[in-house]
Amino acid sequence: MQQVKIGDFSIPVTSGNIVEMTNEMRRLKGRKPLPEDMTKDNLKISWNSEEYKDEVINIAFLGHLQYDILVPYPQTAWMGSILPDNFCTEIHTVNYYQKINGDCELTHAIEDLYRTLKPGGKAFISVPKFDLILDNIRQSADEVASLKWEHFLFSRNVDEKGLFYNQSICNYKRLSNRLRYAKFRDVILDNAYGQDCVRYLSMEPDAFDLPGVNAEVRAEFWKMIADDNIRRKKCIMDKCEAKSGQKEFKRERSVYCRRHYRKAKLKLAEAQEKALRIMVIATK
Repeated sequence: MQQVKIGDFSIPVTSGNIVEMTNEMRRLKGRKPLPEDMTKDNLKISWNSEEYKDEVINIAFLGHLQYDILVPYPQTAWMGSILPDNFCTEIHTVNYYQKINGDCELTHAIEDLYRTLKPGGKAFISVPKFDLILDNIRQSADEVASLKWEHFLFSRNVDEKGLFYNQSICNYKRLSNRLRYAKFRDVILDNAYGQDCVRYLSMEPDAFDLPGVNAEVRAEFWKMIADDNIRRKKCIMDKCEAKSGQKEFKRERSVYCRRHYRKAKLKLAEAQEKALRIMVIATK
């Protein structure tokens, strides 16, 4: 039995009550409850992940992340978590293992991951696609372009625990070596992960398709723009009556109104982040 801190209280957490605790915390925060198939025998968690997932239990010891449950910070840093043995069937993590400095500590962290999973369980590990980022830094035509790519490596440089954002280059080769050393029986690179998003890296928010926007809708929009009989040019989004041509604080040509332009910009940034990550799937 382990203790987690909820506000000013320490509450014992077991595989039997963690689902109820998570749903109660989500109710207080106005979030969706866990899926009905989430039980103590089928626990799926997101571990210190920068990507909050509604369909899993989000557990973290890094307080700056979004989480459902905050567990104590390990006393021996990366040498082990407080999670019990054979605790869950799936572990998801985004942008965590590259923060670990050195092969020794990374090996211990991967072994702890193996210990936490049930036999047959899977770990979904996502880390920055360092090879692509470094290639673009080297190939940048000017300093401005180079700085844009460096941002993906060095933004959020130090978190509240003093951990640098990227301390190790965890490419597929390095991760797979550590995972197999920890006795994971199957390790694969998810080739489909992020491939559809590569085109977003050089895209502007105005060209990003929000739900309901496609080539046909864009063609109809430009017909409206060219029609002098239509004085008020509306946003391309269906049922939106706001004016198009609004880029945040600027009145420039855009298919979106100001509100939908900001939404497209946010969704485009999410797609770019995904395009710059690899996904490794390991089975215990």
